Amino acid sequence: MTGSKSIWSAKEPLVLASQSTIRAELLKKVGFPFFVETADIDERKIENELNSDTKTTQKIALALAEAKALAVSQNNPDAWVIGADQTLEFENNILHKVATRQEAETQLLSMSGKAHELHSAIAVVRENKTVSLNVETAVLNMRPLSRHDIQTYCDLAGDVLFQSVGCYQFEGLGRHLFESVDGQEDVILGLPLNPIIKFFRSAGCLTF
Repeated sequence: MTGSKSIWSAKEPLVLASQSTIRAELLKKVGFPFFVETADIDERKIENELNSDTKTTQKIALALAEAKALAVSQNNPDAWVIGADQTLEFENNILHKVATRQEAETQLLSMSGKAHELHSAIAVVRENKTVSLNVETAVLNMRPLSRHDIQTYCDLAGDVLFQSVGCYQFEGLGRHLFESVDGQEDVILGLPLNPIIKFFRSAGCLTF
């Protein structure tokens, strides 16, 4: 996978420490050869252990991305490991995945006609040491939604309501919920590509 026709010129392999298929698709689209290994971490425990004075949504995203990368690096010390995580900030609160249809409808109604922020963080680890941390933010403006709109969307979305924070997948039906966005699509989808490409180019891992 690291032959002359690959963008990847480093002898060390690349690992994506994420179970997200959309993150893997994004990394693949820009030519990176990699394999996936998910990290077994307690995300809520890490979030709760952060000191209250540093518990911002951006810092939480960074801490989770780094924890994933460090966990996977323990099993792959010679590899470059990318960890990624994303937090959703709405009215100074962090939103998590919902468990029921009623919770989804209530959350979407509260977000209707308002903006929220997605903070997408990446961490690069090598030999159990963090060598790069970056977080980028996108602002999404949800269009005003009636209760009928929300119920119709929930009917169509199905299990997606419970699979993604915010009750939507922006790359799919969820795009219909928004009237405008301020930010790059890869940031919205949870894997900022520009800092990844920039880092690995500076590290001499790319062919050009």
